[in-house]
Amino acid sequence: TAFASSASSSTFCEGESVTFTVSSTSAIATYTFSVGGTPQSVTTTNTFTPSPPLLSSTTSVSVLVETAAGCTASQTLDMFLNEITSPGNIGQVSTTVCAGETPPAFTNIASATGVGTISYQWQSRTFGTSFADLFGASTSEVYTPTSAINTTTFFVRKAYSTFGGLRCEELSNIVQIAIQQPPISTLQVQGTAISAPATITLCAGEDVTFSAAGGGAVEFLFYLDNNPIGVKSGSSTLSTSTLITGNRIKVQTFDAIGCSSFSDEIVVQIVDNPIISLTSTAFASSASS
Repeated sequence: TAFASSASSSTFCEGESVTFTVSSTSAIATYTFSVGGTPQSVTTTNTFTPSPPLLSSTTSVSVLVETAAGCTASQTLDMFLNEITSPGNIGQVSTTVCAGETPPAFTNIASATGVGTISYQWQSRTFGTSFADLFGASTSEVYTPTSAINTTTFFVRKAYSTFGGLRCEELSNIVQIAIQQPPISTLQVQGTAISAPATITLCAGEDVTFSAAGGGAVEFLFYLDNNPIGVKSGSSTLSTSTLITGNRIKVQTFDAIGCSSFSDEIVVQIVDNPIISLTSTAFASSASS
C-alpha cells in the first residue's frame, strides 16, 4: 500500500503502516515474507504488514511463494523511506500579547531537513480545536500573523518532504501565545464619590484632582478632549484649575507589558463665581473704605 515509485520500488513515510499483497496465477500453499533478506513471516495468507520497527529505514521486502506441488517463485520490492531527519524549530519573541493584538512574526530557529524537497505549511489552533492551515503568506520558513487574537492560540509549522512522488510530513515545536487582559480603568474625582461616567460641576478656576486606578496598572496617561496630557507615567492623579465647560477627562491605564484600556469620561460643567459688592452705612471715605 506504499506509494509505488516504479514497478520494482515503493516509497513510504516514517511510521506508516504498509501492507504487502501477493497475487498469483496459481494456488499458493505458503508465503515467506522477508525484510532486508531476513525471513519475518511464513504464512498461508497472501498479505503481510510488518511492524513499524521492521520498516523504519530504506530496505527491501521480498516474498517467496510455494505451491502444493513444490513449485516456487519470488519477488522483491525496494522500499525507500522518505525520511524527515529534522522537522525544524520555530521561535517567537513574545509568548504573551494583549487581547486584540496581532502576535509578532514567528522566526525560523532551525530549518527542516530530509531526503526529499522540503516545503512548509503554518497552522494554528485554540483550546478544544484541531490545527488548521493558515492561509496567505504561510508556506515559508517564517510567518508573520496578520490577524489579532483574543484567546490563547497555538502555532506550529508543518514540514513536508516530497521524494519519489510521495509527500510526508512532520510538525515542528508548538509555540503557545497567551493573552493578557488589560487593566480595568476607573476614574474618580478625588475627595468625592463622583466616578466616571459622570458630570462634575466646578466653580470657575476651582482646583480639582482626578484619581485613576486599574488592577495591575503601573502607568497612566490622562486625556483632555481625547488629546493626551503629556506622556504616560507612574502618577495616577491629575490636578488642574483651568477646565472649561464641556471639557472631557479620561485616563488610559497600562500594565507591565503595555496592555491598556480607557476609562469612561468625566464631563466638566463650569459655573461662574458670584459678582458681589460690599457696602456699609458708615461714611464712605473711598471706594474701598
